[in-house]
Amino acid sequence: MNGGHQVSIEEIVKAVRANEVFALFFPILRKTLLLDLRSNQTTPPFVRLLPMARSPEERIQYLRRMRPNLPHLENLTLIPWTRYAESMVPTGVYDELLRRVSSTGDANAVRAVQEALKSLRQLEWDEVVAAVRGESSYQTIWGRKAV
Repeated sequence: MNGGHQVSIEEIVKAVRANEVFALFFPILRKTLLLDLRSNQTTPPFVRLLPMARSPEERIQYLRRMRPNLPHLENLTLIPWTRYAESMVPTGVYDELLRRVSSTGDANAVRAVQEALKSLRQLEWDEVVAAVRGESSYQTIWGRKAV
């Protein structure tokens, strides 16, 4: 699940620091951690773990529906994460996410990032178990011998 793609951690950290709206997507898990750190008096920052969208346009439309009190998006930065979610911790990406979200002053958003990592870890574990057991869309290359 660590994918064969080279991911520039420095570029990811730059994107997290520079953008108010971005999404880390986890292709193997078919999940996206969507962060919209814009806020106003009535609309707090938005942090959600969601199913992957079919396109960036679909995700932008989703944000428009969920956050109608905010201006239309100028851009949405999409960041693929092809490694294990846990690897965000030693690479420093997780700490940068927490710092960035903490800078909004919204404790609920910080908790949402923490919960998202917990959920991603569990989803990965479930995926590994399914692969070993040959469940879901996986097939084992070995079989049990009849006893």
